[in-house]
Amino acid sequence: MLLAIGLLCACHKNPLTTNKEQHSTRFLINASAAAVHRLKPDMDARAAQYVYLSCMKGKESAIDCPALYKMMPDLAKTAPFAAFKGIRVADLTDEMVFESLREGYEERLFYNNLED
Repeated sequence: MLLAIGLLCACHKNPLTTNKEQHSTRFLINASAAAVHRLKPDMDARAAQYVYLSCMKGKESAIDCPALYKMMPDLAKTAPFAAFKGIRVADLTDEMVFESLREGYEERLFYNNLED
């Protein structure tokens, strides 16, 4: 039984690392903003794009970060994010993966989430 669980875990690849950086950062910004709007519909759209970054940096947030992380995989199942449909909360909160994407994420935010 434990061997089967280990084998299942070993084959999962984090979609944030298997997709191009620009697609991963775009997904993170848009999926987190969509989750924010479900959790707090009155939040400004631009401010909502910064919530995931604030959560990952451990900063104070107007949104419950665990609730945000939990909602993002459900949003990944929608058409624009099909490449991320297998993403898990553990993938979204992996600090090493976040650090590898952070610069591109911040750049995309600065340039107002430019399309690829």
